[in-house]
Amino acid sequence: MRTDATPTPWLQRIEVSSAKARKVRGGNYVQLATVTPEGLPRCRTVVFRGWLSRAGDDNVRAMKMITDGRSTKVAHVAASPAAELVWWFSKSSEQYRVAGELQLVGGDEVDAELKAARKQVRVCVCVRERRSHPRETPPLEGRCPHEHCRL
Repeated sequence: MRTDATPTPWLQRIEVSSAKARKVRGGNYVQLATVTPEGLPRCRTVVFRGWLSRAGDDNVRAMKMITDGRSTKVAHVAASPAAELVWWFSKSSEQYRVAGELQLVGGDEVDAELKAARKQVRVCVCVRERRSHPRETPPLEGRCPHEHCRL
């Protein structure tokens, strides 16, 4: 276990690559593979929404993505959280493969950190993207700190 505050080398490299990718349309798209309840693989493109660091540990990070609760991937994750994603960076000709477990963070989340992160991601979803992600609740009130969001 690392005791210093320096991110692991792969994390440093992926952060540099993702910073360059922000300038390319679709640079934040990743391919995410989940497993169906029947044990079959399913892959789809999702949008990377940033990193989540847990309080007190900057070396342990989670990748944030959003999905509609009615999506079939929600049932896949509920049945088996095992997943792998592939992220291709065309600017640097790099590919990263990350395997791990997914965690769903819904409206009933009790963990205060995860609940706050969920709210921030929902606020950050651009108005243009909201049109392609229909939901039953109105957009959240709030101000996003990112330049690309206009709320």
